[in-house]
Amino acid sequence: MNWLKQPKDKLLAVLAAVIFLGVALMTAEERRQGSGIWPGQEAAPTSATAAAESAKTGRGSELAAQERLLSERVASAVSKIEGVGATEVVVSLAQGTQSEYATNSNANNKKIEEKDKSGGTRVTSDNTDSRTVVVVKESTAAKEQPVVVRELRYQVAGVLVVAEGARDANVRQNISRAVCTLLDIPAHKVSVFPREEKR
Repeated sequence: MNWLKQPKDKLLAVLAAVIFLGVALMTAEERRQGSGIWPGQEAAPTSATAAAESAKTGRGSELAAQERLLSERVASAVSKIEGVGATEVVVSLAQGTQSEYATNSNANNKKIEEKDKSGGTRVTSDNTDSRTVVVVKESTAAKEQPVVVRELRYQVAGVLVVAEGARDANVRQNISRAVCTLLDIPAHKVSVFPREEKR
């Protein structure tokens, strides 16, 4: 019981350390029990996470479909250029086509000013803003379609063209110009390479 006779400062420091350690241990235990996960164990994906992943996959497949369509169209056009033989084209999109939809907006602003008997004033304001997408029902079917205000064009990240005849500088330049014109992109986003000749 000699430790009780130590100065009060040391006793308080030891007591504070013990309390801090106890609180830290209880907090760690609550977190572990609350999440149902042991330390070092990963959580299973939630339904919200799974839904977000499937939405990304859906957008990714739409983007891939646009890339394939553009690649086929460009390859078809480039293969018809004089001096060009078999052609392969890969179009990489940074962003696909996006639609901007018409919306109905409803904004309400309320301001209430109250005065009490002692001369004090209290002002309460309530602002609400709601937006809904405008939809049109098709007459032939009971299907609703949103009204598109404008469509934002896809953004091309780059184009790779591999073509027979691209060893010739003039043919390579013609291919590059054609791709730039078709996709409305600058020349630095287009790479043209000669196709490997079969022996």
